[in-house]
Amino acid sequence: MAENQEKKKFVIEVFKTKSAAELSEAIADPDSHTDVGTAAAASAANAFALALRAARMNEARCGHSERLDYLTRNLENLRAYMLHLMDEDNRCRGPLRRALRDNDAERFEPALTASCAIANELVCMAGNLLALLEELVPLCDAESAVYAAAAARMALSVTESCRCYLLGRAAHSVDETFRFVTRRENELTLARQRAEAETICNEAEKQFFPV
Repeated sequence: MAENQEKKKFVIEVFKTKSAAELSEAIADPDSHTDVGTAAAASAANAFALALRAARMNEARCGHSERLDYLTRNLENLRAYMLHLMDEDNRCRGPLRRALRDNDAERFEPALTASCAIANELVCMAGNLLALLEELVPLCDAESAVYAAAAARMALSVTESCRCYLLGRAAHSVDETFRFVTRRENELTLARQRAEAETICNEAEKQFFPV
């Protein structure tokens, strides 16, 4: 009962008054506060959902195991967290909007850093998803491997889109170190995640076309 009540309390603010079509239109509106982070968080939630589907398909096929239970539990928790980040992206950019509105140079730099918080978190969570998929794919059959591979590709797209946002924001900073670190960290992270996603998809495709 407590669990059901908790689920009822969980409401995504952006969907309180917006349908999926209206959210898409808000993202397309140049004057909207809905930005890359919200769109990427929605994609991340779907990526975790695909991976969770693969895990549940394996549970249905093979029965429960300690490892599958662990993977399913973490995928479900992180899927819900991605939905939460859809709202948090709007909030984290509030200080930057106010600094720009007030032409406040003193508040601009810390507000700029804060505006990147959710995009940075999404890059990290995409990495966590790939790590979980590396454990999940060897447990998959041909059917569930389809969803695991799709989740890996979608996770990578989250990192790539957030990287574009982060580099664009860093370009406005007067802090040369911040600009360099943002570029270099994202370069290394993207290279690592591309390699991980490729490994996962190659492993999944062995299930599609067994030798």
